[in-house]
Amino acid sequence: MNKIRKIIFKNAIRRQMYQRLAEDLTLLAVGLGVGGGLMYLCDPDRGLKRRRRLTGEATRMLHRSETTIAKHGKEVASRVRDAVARAAA
Repeated sequence: MNKIRKIIFKNAIRRQMYQRLAEDLTLLAVGLGVGGGLMYLCDPDRGLKRRRRLTGEATRMLHRSETTIAKHGKEVASRVRDAVARAAA
């Protein structure tokens, strides 16, 4: 019985070690990505142009999202009005 407990305990410790390693590698990858992105955007030679392009793209994406949301909102409101009218009839 003790051998089984030792094996289970070792496997649990091993599993925790692999989980910590996976978490550490994930944090490392995120840190490298954030650092690379900051380096890309803060580049003294081309950083301003990149930031302006990124701002323009983000603005266009936001506008498209607002348009889509407004369109779908009108559609949903119309469906609700139709459902209420049918329920009232």
